[in-house]
Amino acid sequence: MFSPSQAYYIINVEWEKFVDTHGKEVWLWIGQDKDVETAIAENRTPAAGNIRWRFLDCPHQPDTFYIVNDRHEAFLDTHGTDLSVWNNGGRGVPQAVAGNTSKHAGSIRWWVLDCPHQPGTFYIVNARHGTFLGADRGKLSPWSTSRDIADVIAENTSRYAANICWHIRPVLHRAGSTAQLVAAPLPQRLVALRAALGTLPMVGPSRPLRLLRPTTPATWSLAAR
Repeated sequence: MFSPSQAYYIINVEWEKFVDTHGKEVWLWIGQDKDVETAIAENRTPAAGNIRWRFLDCPHQPDTFYIVNDRHEAFLDTHGTDLSVWNNGGRGVPQAVAGNTSKHAGSIRWWVLDCPHQPGTFYIVNARHGTFLGADRGKLSPWSTSRDIADVIAENTSRYAANICWHIRPVLHRAGSTAQLVAAPLPQRLVALRAALGTLPMVGPSRPLRLLRPTTPATWSLAAR
């Protein structure tokens, strides 16, 4: 599934924009008068890593990932109502992962859930707060509801549904190659959401969901590009 040595683009389905950071704040970006394919083809500058991310397996909580920016080595982070990246005071990714055991640890842990309505797209949900990575009027924002996450996903079929759905495309800039969508079949298993999400408070019964599971042991090294 996700390889720790592979970088990925995270692209909102509705707005066709990339998750981007310059090392602190996080936003959606596409570039003036560009489409996704053009932006990917031109993503070769020294700042290219601003829109490239790695999914690293969390050793403390099964089936969760750290989403780490490729250029800044900073973790996608939320306190429930905001989004930013966090770099552990510059002490490095391995140290941050090893020490990620406090009561706030889940703020930088994320589930990647298969979208049952649009194959090849995903929900990205924070493990601590149960908030969805989303886009509001084209701006990156966390989205939450008091309803059960599984019910939200099952019923996410309105005209706004794609605001919380994401394409995940590997960075493949070899000669003659393009960054294709991560799509099924992927190593997955059907799980009961409540069992997968541990102690996160839920409302109502849980429905089965496809949870993307880590399959490659993490090396914690972002040095290889």
